[in-house]
Amino acid sequence: MRIQAMSTAEIRDKAHMPGWDLRMKISVLSIALSPAGWLLLAGGGLVFIDGLRRRDWRAFAWVIAALPAIYPVLNILSPKYLLPAVPFLLLLFVRAQELAMAWFAARWQALSRAGLIAVTILPWLASLSLVGHAPFLLPGLSPVRPVGTHDGARGYGGYVWQMIRTDAAPLEAGNRPGAQALARDLASGATPRLLLLGGENLFEPGGMGWRHLQLILERQGIHGVLVAPHVLNFDLGRGRRLILARDMPAMATSGYRIIDLRRPTDER
Repeated sequence: MRIQAMSTAEIRDKAHMPGWDLRMKISVLSIALSPAGWLLLAGGGLVFIDGLRRRDWRAFAWVIAALPAIYPVLNILSPKYLLPAVPFLLLLFVRAQELAMAWFAARWQALSRAGLIAVTILPWLASLSLVGHAPFLLPGLSPVRPVGTHDGARGYGGYVWQMIRTDAAPLEAGNRPGAQALARDLASGATPRLLLLGGENLFEPGGMGWRHLQLILERQGIHGVLVAPHVLNFDLGRGRRLILARDMPAMATSGYRIIDLRRPTDER
């Protein structure tokens, strides 16, 4: 609970950093469920109207239960902030679709279902980008004007091509060579135990560990374990260990090579 509380406070602070104004947060939120999700969510009003008409108080209990899961939207920096609400949204989507189908005449049901399937599949292969001049919508296979999030650029559709491009792209340059050298030292046993200190932000010197080195290890199937707030522990086997920490951890670090990226010129 303490780790969760500290993480929540950190996310809240990041959400109020310069550049993350209301307009930017709305842009990030807009791509999270684009576009089929928003069409179904717009039909969520039908669910509440139907619940009022039938006096089905379970619908209102469901809404109350979903409120805590929607709270991260207030500080949204990435589409993944909606993940806690996904179970509730799926139920809403299904019920909204059922009610929408019931409102159409029988001859329109097949067409409406086919349209919903098309709207769901099309964004995997095609994308629309919003621009501030005519024609305002630019189609393409990949986003022409992606939206920046804390997890990188995202767009309205073209998901297949984005995934292929992301998987094929190398890790960013900059601190990558240093991270690769540390990964080799850990793998060979030249540095059996390493403590890397620095901020988690990609744009800080500590990003070499929290971003590049961590991704290298994760791709090798070596997963970190959160052992304390802002402290990740990697067990590479045969006595080899890596600790990523924002500040000097309280745990025992005897025998560790310490690289302090909070002061890039200092190593001991």
